[in-house]
Amino acid sequence: MNYLKFVVAFFVIGLTSWGVRAQPLESSLKVVNYTYSYTTAGGASVTRTIPAKIYVPAAGTYDPLVPLPIVMYLHGSGERGNGIDVDGLAGIDSWAFSDSLQLLDRPAIYVAPRGIKDLATTDAEYLENLARYGSDYASSGEYWLNNYGSTDSYDHNAFPVSASLRGAMSLGDTLLTTPTFTNLVDGTNFTLPSVDVNRQYLVGWSAGGDGVWDAIVRNPLKYAAAIPVSGVGDPGAFASTPALAAQQVRAFAADGDFTDQQSAIAKMKAAMGNAGGVGTADLVAGTNHYTVSNAVFGSLDNRNWLFAQSLVPEPSSLLLGSLGLLALWRRRRA
Repeated sequence: MNYLKFVVAFFVIGLTSWGVRAQPLESSLKVVNYTYSYTTAGGASVTRTIPAKIYVPAAGTYDPLVPLPIVMYLHGSGERGNGIDVDGLAGIDSWAFSDSLQLLDRPAIYVAPRGIKDLATTDAEYLENLARYGSDYASSGEYWLNNYGSTDSYDHNAFPVSASLRGAMSLGDTLLTTPTFTNLVDGTNFTLPSVDVNRQYLVGWSAGGDGVWDAIVRNPLKYAAAIPVSGVGDPGAFASTPALAAQQVRAFAADGDFTDQQSAIAKMKAAMGNAGGVGTADLVAGTNHYTVSNAVFGSLDNRNWLFAQSLVPEPSSLLLGSLGLLALWRRRRA
C-alpha cells in the first residue's frame, strides 16, 4: 500500500508540473552585459564583455516553486556586434531571431548572447590565431566557431573554443546559479527565478548552428538537448568521444540550403548513426537557409521534444518506471 501511495504521489507531481509548463507565456525583455575571463590556448589572460538578452516569464505565468529550464539561442553571423546597437534595447531582431522565440510557448528563461564582431588586431587572442592559423582564421574568435568558414566539416581538436562561444557557455553556467543582473533597459537589478540545472537547452541557426555543434562535441551531456539548424559540425567527434552517442540532439538543414550545409548534415547524420547515437539529423522540405529556422522552431513536435528532455528523468518518466516495477512486483506475488 505504501508503494502504491508513492506511485500516486509521482503521478500527481508529474501532472502538476506538466500543467504549469504548458501554460501560455508572457515574457519581459531584459538586456545585460556579461563579463567573463579565461586563459587562451597560448596562455594569455583575457577578460571580455558581451551583451545578452534575457526573457524572463512574467510573474503569475509560472509556478515559482517549479525550477525553469534555460533555452540559449546562438544567432547567425549577421547579428554579431561590439556591444549593444541603437535598437538593441528595444527589439529582438538585432541579435535574437523572432523565429526562435516560438520556443517560448511555455515558461522558460530564454537567453540570447551576442557574439563579438571584431577582435582588435592588437588583441592577444587575435595575435595567437594569426600566428597559429594564418590570416584566414585570425578573426574567427568573433564567431561561435573558431574555424568559421570551414566547408562541410572540421576537426574541433585542431582549434580552441572561440572567444564568443566561451562567453556564451560561461554565461550559461552563471545562469544556473540564479545570479542578480542589472537590466540595461531601465537600470534596475533583477534576480533570475530558480532554474532547473538538468534542463539547459542550446539551439542556434547558421553560424549559431556551428556553435551548437562545437559546444556539444566539446562538452558531451552538458546540455539536456540541442537543436543546431544549418550548422557545420565535427563528424569525427562521435568516433573519438563515445559519450556523444547519448547526447539528445535534433539537427536540421533546409532541403534548399547551401551545398555545404546539406553536406554537413549528411556527414553528422552518418557519424551519429555509426556511433549508435540517439540524435537525429534531417532536411526540412520546402525551406531554404533563411526560412528553415522558422519551420524548425515553429514545430510543436520539436518544442515538445526539447522541453521533455532532462539530464535526469522527469516525474512523468519516473511514474512509468514505477508502474512497471509495480506490475513486476504483482506478477512475482502471484
